[in-house]
Amino acid sequence: VAGANAFPNQESLASRSSRGPTADRRMKPDITTFFTATTSSSSGNPFDGSNTGATVTVAGTSFATPLAAGMAALVRQYFATGWYPSGANVTANGFEPSAALVKAVLLAGTRRMTNTSANIGNTYPNNGQGWGRIVLDDALYLNPGTPDLRKLWVVDERQGLLTGESADYRIRVGTSTTPLRVVLVWSDYPGLPNAVPATVNNLNLLVTDPLSNTYKGNVFGTFTQAESIPNA
Repeated sequence: VAGANAFPNQESLASRSSRGPTADRRMKPDITTFFTATTSSSSGNPFDGSNTGATVTVAGTSFATPLAAGMAALVRQYFATGWYPSGANVTANGFEPSAALVKAVLLAGTRRMTNTSANIGNTYPNNGQGWGRIVLDDALYLNPGTPDLRKLWVVDERQGLLTGESADYRIRVGTSTTPLRVVLVWSDYPGLPNAVPATVNNLNLLVTDPLSNTYKGNVFGTFTQAESIPNA
């Protein structure tokens, strides 16, 4: 989890936010939340420095990460209490989402941070902001009377795939004015210590449009373009 500066500088990375990649060259971080000026409840203990009031404003990874964890809890609640797929609270539709599904929704609900401090290697996503700052409303479809223009469709695959197997899905896209974002996440089996690469399983994402153009997972254009490259 990377850290952004507070509003109105939310498009920039905090200077102390960790950068990737990992030792085996995987891109990290995955997502960004707020790193600075985070308001939290206070212990009220005068021996905790300035924590003498009801709340305290602090900064750091130790607050950016819990903010992401809280958003993950909201994603879990969205599915568990039946808000998917209708966007309304239908208890009968509730199910327990997998960890992979929760992470996929967090990634789908990100926005690219546009400041030059968040442009690492002139690519997006990148080793500074990951896929960007989480804005859950961009991913969670809600229909409280005025339906969201952007909808959500998920597959929570519990059986997995054997080596060489594939799974195919067809999605109807209603408009070209709203971006289509496709995310693949899986919970990997733990690798051996110091293994390079650290991942055990390797799944590939391939999207084909009606004109037979193909888009591969993690093959993106420049930072400004911020889109998948067709036929890469």
